[in-house]
Amino acid sequence: VAEDPAELKRMLEQARADLAELRGHCRRLQAEVAAFQAAGTLPAQSVPASLGQKLSGGTLQSLTAKKLCIWGLLPALVCPLKRAIMRDPVVAGDGYSYER
Repeated sequence: VAEDPAELKRMLEQARADLAELRGHCRRLQAEVAAFQAAGTLPAQSVPASLGQKLSGGTLQSLTAKKLCIWGLLPALVCPLKRAIMRDPVVAGDGYSYER
């Protein structure tokens, strides 16, 4: 452990930056879960193997395409402030969309 106050301060700032980054990742994951719940779909990892075996090739491709579409659109659907799907979005002067 460093004893130099300047080094400790630098380490504290780095830890705060890392924590902020982790919080951002957590918020994005929460928004993705909310989007899947709202869309009525789940990520591929949570689909039971027995269900995957029962689906025909066309149905499975359709579900996969739907999930990929949701994943691609997700950043545009989530309010960066509330971290939830926007129901009544507006475009602010900065060019970003926010929930009204």
